[in-house]
Amino acid sequence: TCGTCDRCRAAEGHICRNTEIIGFHQDGSFAEYVIVPARNVVRLERDIVPLKVGAFLDALGNAVHTVQDHDLAGARVAVVGYGPIGAMAAAVAHHEGAERIYVLDVSERAIEQAERWRAEHGAGTVTVLQTGAETAASVTEQVRDETGGGVDLVLEMSGAGAAINQALRIARHGGTISMLGIPSREAVTIDRFARDFIFKGLTLNAIIGRRIFSTWDRMLDLLAGGLDVASLVSHEYAGLESFAEGMQAFDAHEALKVVFYPDQTGHL
Repeated sequence: TCGTCDRCRAAEGHICRNTEIIGFHQDGSFAEYVIVPARNVVRLERDIVPLKVGAFLDALGNAVHTVQDHDLAGARVAVVGYGPIGAMAAAVAHHEGAERIYVLDVSERAIEQAERWRAEHGAGTVTVLQTGAETAASVTEQVRDETGGGVDLVLEMSGAGAAINQALRIARHGGTISMLGIPSREAVTIDRFARDFIFKGLTLNAIIGRRIFSTWDRMLDLLAGGLDVASLVSHEYAGLESFAEGMQAFDAHEALKVVFYPDQTGHL
């Protein structure tokens, strides 16, 4: 971030007009050396942040930013899209005391991963539902029926057009949708915009990046308070010779979260 534009001066550096991103505007972290401004460095305590969790705090920050402006205690929440960041968002909502959490995804693999997480952490408060073209209507009806009209907060993590439409339909009147997912196309068609959005009085929040640095502070507080995201790491690889194998697992969508250690011992 530039630190000088109007958004930076308003403590909204996450939407800086002159943002430069490592890996896009300059060489990324796969380079042998990376230069970052000293003000961007956040100290991590190993007794609070395990090494493998520290490796993906950037992604966890996306999940925390998506929910951090909402009071989750006693809330009914839907997570639409159970990829790695969606999984983290569900974990944060559960840790923060959400009364009910609905996890929706079209992928059978994602549903299996969500079911494993539910069995380990959220039995009794988490419902996992596979949605899609043929089941979207029945899934929407189930969520509405069980919540008395819809959830308080929808975390839209996928960016898929069908998922965005379903997010509008499962939100209660006066509810909120926080959108982190980025559509693959510029245009997204909303089937019933007036009925599903305007006449329901919904609030739509666009989420980008992490708030600097309140998201980081909140994230570290959550980890210090016992938030478990280490269990979301499904694959770990050590040593440069295993790099290709790790990337293959990532590209094949076999893994929920992959952590790679450059040396043989599994430490930096």
